[in-house]
Amino acid sequence: MNSASKKTVVFILSFLFDIQRFQQYITRYVLSTAVILGSLGNFIAIIVFLQKKHRTNSCSIYLVAVSIFGLLSANLGIAPLVYALDHFNAINSSLVLCRIRGYTIQVTSMCFRYTLILMCADRSIGIVIIFWMIMSIHFLIWENIANNLCSLYGLYAQIIGFYSLILTGTIPILSMILINILIKKALRQLRTRIQPID
Repeated sequence: MNSASKKTVVFILSFLFDIQRFQQYITRYVLSTAVILGSLGNFIAIIVFLQKKHRTNSCSIYLVAVSIFGLLSANLGIAPLVYALDHFNAINSSLVLCRIRGYTIQVTSMCFRYTLILMCADRSIGIVIIFWMIMSIHFLIWENIANNLCSLYGLYAQIIGFYSLILTGTIPILSMILINILIKKALRQLRTRIQPID
C-alpha cells in the first residue's frame, strides 16, 4: 500500500469515526432533550385536558389519547437509545425484549398517528388501538437479534421499509389533507346555508 492509499484509508476511517461520534452526540443531547420536553408537554396536555371542564368535549379525549401515545412512544422508543449509550442494553441480548419493544413502539406510534387522523374525522380511539395491536403482531414474530443488535433483517426489513413508508408517512398525511379539505368544503356549504336575520 502506497502513502496516498494509506492517507485515504486513514481519512475515511477518521471520517467514519467522526460521523459515529456525531450520531452519539445527537442521540445523547438532542434526542434526550426531545424526550424530556416532549414528555413534559404530553404530561401537561394530559393534566389540562383531563380537567372537569374539558372532559365533556370529545376533542379533549382525543388529545389525551394522542398525548398518552406520544408519551409511551417517546419513552419506549427514544429513551432506551439514550440509556444504551453508556449502559448495557438488554434489548440487544434478549429476543423476547427485542420483539416486545418493537411491537410496543409500533403500536404506540401508529396509534399516535392514526388517532390524530381519526380525531379530524371524529371517530373511535378504541378502533385505532385494536387495529394496530393486531396489525403489529408481525413484530413479535419477525424482529430478531443479529450482531448484538435488535432489528429487522433481510427481505422482511425491506418489506417493512415499504410498509412504513406507506403506513407512517403517506397515508396519515394524505388522510389529514383529505379530511381537512372535506371539513373546509362542509364549512363553506354551511356558511352559504346560513341566512342573516334582518
